[in-house]
Amino acid sequence: MTQTKTYTKYVSQNILGQLGVSCYILADTFFISQAAGADGITVLNLCLPLYSLIFAVGSMLGLGSATRFAILRSQGDGRAHRYFFNALVWAVLLGLPFMAAVHLSYLNEEEQNLICQVAEQEGKKIRPKQAEQLRKQTGKIDQETAETVFRCYEKSRAEKKTVKIWIDAEVYNAYLSDVGEADVSEIMEKALKMYFGKAV
Repeated sequence: MTQTKTYTKYVSQNILGQLGVSCYILADTFFISQAAGADGITVLNLCLPLYSLIFAVGSMLGLGSATRFAILRSQGDGRAHRYFFNALVWAVLLGLPFMAAVHLSYLNEEEQNLICQVAEQEGKKIRPKQAEQLRKQTGKIDQETAETVFRCYEKSRAEKKTVKIWIDAEVYNAYLSDVGEADVSEIMEKALKMYFGKAV
C-alpha cells in the first residue's frame, strides 16, 4: 500500500469518527432541548468543553500508550509493559474524582444541595465510597443521614489506621523474635496499659 493510500485511509477514518461524534451531540442536543428546554441547552454547552478535555486526556493516555506499547513490544523492548501499566495507573487516578460525581448524579437536586452543605459544615470532601453509600439511599436522604455517612466513614478509617513503631534490635531479639505479628500487637497493648497504670 502506497503512502498516499495509507494516509487517506487513516485520515478518512478520523473524519468519519468526528462526524459520528457530531451526530451524537446533535441528537443529544435535540432530546435535551425537548426535555429541559433552554436551560438544558445552556448547561449542555457549558459542559461540552469539559467533556472535550476529558475525551482529549483519555485519548492521549489510551492511544499514546497503546502506540508506544505496540512499537516497543514488536521490538522486544521490556519497557513496553511499563507504558501499559503507567496508562492504567493514570487512568484510575484521573478517573477517581469523577466516580463520586457519577454516584451523586443519581440524586435529585435537593439531596445534592443538602449533601454539599453537610460536606462544607463537616469540612470534608465527598469520597467515592461515601457517594456510593448516599446513592443507595436515594429518596431517603436528610440532614441526619448525610451526617451519619460522613462520620461513619471517618470512624471506619480511624479504626483501620495503623502506626509503625521502632523497637531496638536487642529488645526485639530478646523478647519478640519468636512471637507472631498478632501476638506482638497484643503484648504491646498490654505492656502500654500496665506502663500507664490502666487495668489490663
